[in-house]
Amino acid sequence: SKLRRVSEAVMDGAYDNAEAYNLLRRMDVKPVIKPRRNARDDRGPPERRRAVRLIRRICDEGWAGMMDYGRRWAVETTFSTFKRQYGEYCMAKTWKA
Repeated sequence: SKLRRVSEAVMDGAYDNAEAYNLLRRMDVKPVIKPRRNARDDRGPPERRRAVRLIRRICDEGWAGMMDYGRRWAVETTFSTFKRQYGEYCMAKTWKA
């Protein structure tokens, strides 16, 4: 199979932190991370501030629809299936793809 560049990362609120946003920016990957409920729009990475402002304007559901945040469930299902099959702790032998 051919390798493809990741263009977007859809993540839950556990990744709502500057470290995640900054890493994705360095990798030139668009973050789709749901900000926490008490998120402020006056600090943090610019992508996060924009997301917080947008959610305030159009509500959580509007943001989720606009960002296609529902795609996350498919990934969660895949990882859940994998963990049930192989257990919580599974490691690759090498870093090579």
